[in-house]
Amino acid sequence: MAITKATASSVAPAAKGDLVVGSATNDASVLAVGTDTHVLTADSTTATGLKWAATGSAGALVLVKTQTIGTTVASVNVTSAFSSTYDNYIVTIDFNTTSTQSYIKLTLGATATGYYGNGFYMNPSSATVHAYNTSNQTSMFTGYFSTDGGNHIYKFMAPNKAKKTVVFTESSAFESITGNMSYLTYWVDTTTQYTDFTITPNSGTLTGGTIRVYGLVNS
Repeated sequence: MAITKATASSVAPAAKGDLVVGSATNDASVLAVGTDTHVLTADSTTATGLKWAATGSAGALVLVKTQTIGTTVASVNVTSAFSSTYDNYIVTIDFNTTSTQSYIKLTLGATATGYYGNGFYMNPSSATVHAYNTSNQTSMFTGYFSTDGGNHIYKFMAPNKAKKTVVFTESSAFESITGNMSYLTYWVDTTTQYTDFTITPNSGTLTGGTIRVYGLVNS
């Protein structure tokens, strides 16, 4: 497509990754760089006929970030986990080792009150199902882990939207006394738009393991 000298000279990228694209006959404009991992997609409804979009179709999971748990740490803050790009998120945590058998507490941003939840947990030595409920607490109990580690999955619903966040947690620990597995549901009594979360063992420290944050593609 032809671009006149006058038009071309007045259009220039303003930042790393910006693109100069045709917006009409003999006209051009700048398409600002997109979000990390997004791809360039045709869209006739935009001024340039192009847009940046998340990879994958609606419902697909896109890896937002990976964070390694350090050595003998008392807590782990996962920053830049949530944004307006996705409404909902799934987080997987693979714990390697811990200094003592305990359980994980989860908090969103700087919120230290207003956590409400219920659910149940079990252990391999008994068929008894233990009910659990909590009201207006300072954090969420998300499940146990042993000195051999364990695995947790968190499903965050609307953590970056101006509405109350709902969190579903599932956990499995390599121990047989307290709670080998648990399924819990929480909501937070605030409309804060969060970008981060923190996991903290109730006692002891964590060593090694990986945290992965996935965004669920909206459309």
